[in-house]
Amino acid sequence: FDGDIEKLSEYTHNKSIVIAETEHYLDEHPELKHIISDYLQFLLYKKPEDVWSFTRDYF
Repeated sequence: FDGDIEKLSEYTHNKSIVIAETEHYLDEHPELKHIISDYLQFLLYKKPEDVWSFTRDYF
């Protein structure tokens, strides 16, 4: 942020809002935690060279 305290403050504020909204959404949709967990386990097991293609094909 090149020393701009206002920009840093705004970024930090917005980041905390996004994190809170994401946590709330995940709490409202617990099945997503299982889907993400399964995906990450499979990703780590397969260790594909092209993660983007793997992810596209997975979902």
